[in-house]
Amino acid sequence: MTTRMSLPSEILRRHARKHILLPLIAGVILTILAPFGTDGFAVFGRGLFWISMSFAGGLGAVAARHVLHRINRDFGTVPLIVAMSVGATLAVSPFVLVIFSTENLTSITISLFYIWVISIAISAVGYLTERASRTADNVNGAPRRPPLLDRLPPRLRD
Repeated sequence: MTTRMSLPSEILRRHARKHILLPLIAGVILTILAPFGTDGFAVFGRGLFWISMSFAGGLGAVAARHVLHRINRDFGTVPLIVAMSVGATLAVSPFVLVIFSTENLTSITISLFYIWVISIAISAVGYLTERASRTADNVNGAPRRPPLLDRLPPRLRD
């Protein structure tokens, strides 16, 4: 009974760490650095902006990863990180276009390129942290996925 109750809390803790903590940290760092002329925003507004953008980018990265998993399970680390960063950039681009609508097209394109570069770094940190955690769990004897799931067709495993 105890094992059954601890499993959902462990899953919740992992998801919170992966999907809440990383965008929150990225948002705080971007709030402090104030890139793209956001140094003119009030600190609270800048924090709200960058944390929101980080969560939106995180959702885009998760969506891109999900699509890539659906298309092909045999992918490498670099294509996955690039796909996640593109998803993150696409998710925040409407906000960038609205906020910086008074800028010229070249300036907006350069801003989106820089956002993509930042997204690559954040996606890489998130993926590599998750992979290291998964490897450490397997080494420490944490329960692995039931072997029965390995017998299912790939589309039904997750």
